[in-house]
Amino acid sequence: AILLCGADVREGENEEGGEGAGDRQVLYANRSAAYASCNRHVEALADAEHCILLGSSNLGQRRRSEALLGLGRLQEAEAASALAEHDSMSQDLRHSPLLAQHNAASNPSL
Repeated sequence: AILLCGADVREGENEEGGEGAGDRQVLYANRSAAYASCNRHVEALADAEHCILLGSSNLGQRRRSEALLGLGRLQEAEAASALAEHDSMSQDLRHSPLLAQHNAASNPSL
C-alpha cells in the first residue's frame, strides 16, 4: 500500500495474477486523481495513461485531461476532454434502448 496525501492507495498485483484489468483500471484512475489532488501532475498523467492502455478510455481520458490541465498543457487537456466526452456518448449510444429497438427491427431473425 502507498500512503498518498493521507490516503491509502493500493498497488495492483502483477499482470499475470491477482487483480483483473478492470480492477487495475480503477486503481490507476483513482491513483491518478489522488496524485492530481496533491499537485503531482506528472504522476497523475502516467497513471491516467496506464488506465487508458488497460481499456478504460473514457475515465482514463478524463483523468488525463485533469493531469494535463494541472501541467498547463491546455490544448492537450481540451483534446483529452473531448475524447472522454465522445467515448461517453458512444458508450451511452451502445446501451441505448432505442438502439436495441432499431437493431431488433433491422434484424428480425435475432
